[in-house]
Amino acid sequence: MEYPDRIKQLCREAFQQLPTILVLDDFEQNLIRRGDGWILTEDAVEFLKPILEALPWCGGQSNLLITSRYRFSMEVGGQDLPAKVLSDITLTSFRGPDLEKKKQKLPHISKIAHSDLYLEFGRGNPRLLDWLEKIAQDEANYDLDALRQQLQGKSEDFVRRYLAEIMAQTQGEAFQRFFRQAAVYRQPVPASAFAALGDAVSWKWAST
Repeated sequence: MEYPDRIKQLCREAFQQLPTILVLDDFEQNLIRRGDGWILTEDAVEFLKPILEALPWCGGQSNLLITSRYRFSMEVGGQDLPAKVLSDITLTSFRGPDLEKKKQKLPHISKIAHSDLYLEFGRGNPRLLDWLEKIAQDEANYDLDALRQQLQGKSEDFVRRYLAEIMAQTQGEAFQRFFRQAAVYRQPVPASAFAALGDAVSWKWAST
């Protein structure tokens, strides 16, 4: 059976009997920039369209969950995919048990005596906490007192920019020069766009 037919059969039969959640995580990898927004790649359209069309046949027994850093348009060829089967949910910052669960996944922060300092400046933002985990991993390279003074009471955007700057500083002058050159893009771009800006080490570091 072709892929669309297999999806239809699943939604008519198996997904009605066995409640299922289909999770498409980190979906931003399937997006491309268009103007000020994001749209689906052609491959993503071919993959997602049959699911959106057939999902209502599950009778509410099964659901689709898509996670993405960016909001994106479901428009294809001037027409919207049947996105009405989906609802936008904006994630709030991690708190309580969710924050503790995230902490346990950060091997360096979770074992440091002053882990509360990192959690405070992470603002419950999972990606910000991932950045702070990298700092905790190489803590000897940073001035924690200066970090505390600089980030106290600051917004998430300020914290993100500041962390990017001090992490770049630990990589040496060659990388800092590469970092300044890369800033010209002012938006996410494919890793290959950085290839001409610096050496292989800097490119690999930036692409991660």
